[in-house]
Amino acid sequence: MSGSNIKLPTILTMDSVEEKESEWLIPQYIPRGQITALAGDGGSGKTTTWCGIAAAVSSGKRAFFDTVPEDFVEYKPQKVLFFSSEDSIEHTLRARLRKAGANLKNVYSVSLKDELFSEIKFNSKLLKEIILDIQPALSIFDPLQSFVPSDVQMGQRNAMRACLNPFIGIGEETGMSSLIVLHTNKRQGVYGRNRMADSADIWDISRSVLIAGECPNDKGKRYLSHEKSNYGLLGETAIFSIDDGVAQFCEYSDK
Repeated sequence: MSGSNIKLPTILTMDSVEEKESEWLIPQYIPRGQITALAGDGGSGKTTTWCGIAAAVSSGKRAFFDTVPEDFVEYKPQKVLFFSSEDSIEHTLRARLRKAGANLKNVYSVSLKDELFSEIKFNSKLLKEIILDIQPALSIFDPLQSFVPSDVQMGQRNAMRACLNPFIGIGEETGMSSLIVLHTNKRQGVYGRNRMADSADIWDISRSVLIAGECPNDKGKRYLSHEKSNYGLLGETAIFSIDDGVAQFCEYSDK
């Protein structure tokens, strides 16, 4: 027993902790209740990818890159909440989601025109209240920088972790998966965490990392590479094309 007046957290012994198996929103690629990062250069297909994921989750269907046969997984329509500061809901994103097959009644967002949009940050009470109100299975943030408070220096070690800790807690509390979209840098000959722009912390924080890019030897084709997984083997790299703003699966690659 401590003799001070400091309030202590609940200290657990490991024999009192219930072990839980990892659960998946999209088997092997996007774990339930955790953060997944989606990175890529401009024009690499990031928006098309997350719109395809949102459409699949909202309509209860397999994502275009999902490798698990339908007979082995039971999918059901679930709510999706997204925030985008790069593309207009009215002019771009609604059409992309519709064409990708989304159940639009299950997809929620806040317009850039809303005066409160700028107050939506990873560590804000406003974001927590929105999530608790909607209860989404998946939240999407595009891009990362727009939802980091202005006083957080993204390049400073552990700055992103401190910023995202409250948000991580919301995911674990509600079971909500999160997809955070960010850019890759222009460094040559590097891979993995060294390709993340602005903050390498996001690589450490994320339980899964996907990187989108253009296939160098096949014009018109994109790849979605699974670069990190804390809960199992890496998924196969998916090669896809974009037809009228919709991701169309082509094949898997071992590259």
